Amino acid sequence: MKEWEKELDEIRALNAESARWRVESDKWRVESDKWRVESEKLGADFDKRLEEAWKWLEDYKKENKEAFAELRKNIFGISSSNGMVAEDYFYDSVDKTKVFGGNHFDLVRRNLNSKCKGEDGKECKMELDILLTNAIAVCMIEAKYRARKEDVSELAGDKVEKFRKLFPEYANHKLYLGLAAMSFEKGVEAEAKALGIGILKANGDAVEIDDANLKAY
Repeated sequence: MKEWEKELDEIRALNAESARWRVESDKWRVESDKWRVESEKLGADFDKRLEEAWKWLEDYKKENKEAFAELRKNIFGISSSNGMVAEDYFYDSVDKTKVFGGNHFDLVRRNLNSKCKGEDGKECKMELDILLTNAIAVCMIEAKYRARKEDVSELAGDKVEKFRKLFPEYANHKLYLGLAAMSFEKGVEAEAKALGIGILKANGDAVEIDDANLKAY
């Protein structure tokens, strides 16, 4: 076979292969178009369903706005009532003995509020649940229905700082801390004791006090 005939056969073979790939490509293009159409249909259907779901949710929220508002009000009321019960319970107990951490206090007060503006113009305010005072020491007791870890860090940090700023009349007094609660989350008592905070907790009809590691702040 002559050289040019050989090259011609190769060209014909390449053309045949190219034609075969064109056919395959056309088939894939048809399939691709088909899948694109299906995908667009599914996308449109999904968007429609999502829009319907959001509309249902908005309608549901509007229809139940008053019910949700009442539910939030009731939950807040229950939480506030529980807090008041805890305050009453521990205030009555402390007021009877006026003793904490081996110190006898002359006066026991509750729900003390104070606020002021700092040099930066920001307002600093706080409410004391229970405060015991005498001539040389004060004890700030935070009363909770259920004590959590954040209550410990807040009491030993933010509330001590605010107390020193808002109650300057006790600047030269020793400051002791107490955390009172009807129940404690796991680890809260140990964390409070490690920071020198006294613990007051309900034990039947009595208040159990652990102030052995009390420290002055």
